[in-house]
Amino acid sequence: MIDKTLLQNFQEVIRKLRELEQQETALREQITQEMLLNNILELDTSSLILKIQTRLRVWYPKKELESLIPEELLKKVRQEKEQQFLTCKLKEGEGE
Repeated sequence: MIDKTLLQNFQEVIRKLRELEQQETALREQITQEMLLNNILELDTSSLILKIQTRLRVWYPKKELESLIPEELLKKVRQEKEQQFLTCKLKEGEGE
């Protein structure tokens, strides 16, 4: 069995991280908007270097590709890799 205290500590850390990630996202969006509004593309402070970067991301929807490309060709190029990873979902209201 896994120690209950270990799981509780893990749960609390995940909860705190999620809260921090939400705060970071909100602050990042706010700073980005203010920088764009003031036409500032780079800001160098004593503790941070902030840059607005624009990137073009290209992707192809899997379902559309699979419908357009013959199955024989898909089988030739398809790659599969098995990985193990731990997922965690906090149950709201429990352990608070």
